[in-house]
Amino acid sequence: MHFSNMLNFALHDDFIKFDKNRGHIEYNLSMMEWKALKTLSKMDNVIFKPSDKGNKLVIMHYAQYFSMCMEHLNDNQTYEIINMSVYNQALKEYHELLSKRNRLGYFTDSDIKNKFDIRDSKMAHFYCLPKVHKDLNKPPGRPIVAGCDYFTHALGVIYIII
Repeated sequence: MHFSNMLNFALHDDFIKFDKNRGHIEYNLSMMEWKALKTLSKMDNVIFKPSDKGNKLVIMHYAQYFSMCMEHLNDNQTYEIINMSVYNQALKEYHELLSKRNRLGYFTDSDIKNKFDIRDSKMAHFYCLPKVHKDLNKPPGRPIVAGCDYFTHALGVIYIII
C-alpha cells in the first residue's frame, strides 16, 4: 500500500466525524460559567489577565492588579520616570543611527522609509502577568514591557543586519 493510500485510509474516519459535526462546537464552559464570565467582563473594577504559567485565566479586582503593577514600578533601582525630553533625545539618536548606517551603505533610502518608519510608533506598554502558581490569593506579578510598536523595536533588525 502506498503512503498516500495509507494516509487516506487513516484520515477517512476522522474526516467522516468532522463532516458530521460540522458547525457543532464543543465548549469547555457550562452555560452558567459562560454567563458569569460575561457578567464579570462588564464590571469596571474587574480585570482579566492570562497567568504567568499554566495557561490559566486570572480574574482580579482592578485595585489588586494595580497594586501588583505598582510594586514593580515603585522600584527605583529598575524603573525610572522620564520626561519627553529624554524620549525626544532617544528619537534623535535613533535617526542619527539610521542616517549613519544609510551613509555607510547598510540601508537604502527605501529600507529606512519602509522598514524603520516610526510615524506609527507607540509608547512601550507596561503590564503584569499574575504568578498564581506562587500565591493564589495575592499573586506577585511578572512585569512585561511590550514595545513591539515602539520605535526601538526596529533596532533589533538593525543589529541583526550589522
